Amino acid sequence: ACLVGSEMCIRDRIQKRLGFEDLLCTRHNKKTGAIIGKNCRDEEKVKRLFELYNNEDIKIIDVYSDSLKHDKPIFSLGENCYHIVKGNKIPFKFKDIYG
Repeated sequence: ACLVGSEMCIRDRIQKRLGFEDLLCTRHNKKTGAIIGKNCRDEEKVKRLFELYNNEDIKIIDVYSDSLKHDKPIFSLGENCYHIVKGNKIPFKFKDIYG
């Protein structure tokens, strides 16, 4: 699965290109662009992941994000964390960034 905070039109392209069966993202009204429900970030991202998968049934190996501010909860679940900055993948240890 892939979790994305982006709008659905971007999500569809990501899902198709990378071949993910499940892609969770912020939901938008197609006509107005208004967010439906909660934005897929912070704890909401983890909540949606565990709504789809039982947390005992999955192993989260790699977590990638361009937001250290909003993705601490999902980073806390990964074995390997990567901060994406201007297209560069920067590995880091969760405890080194968040304590």
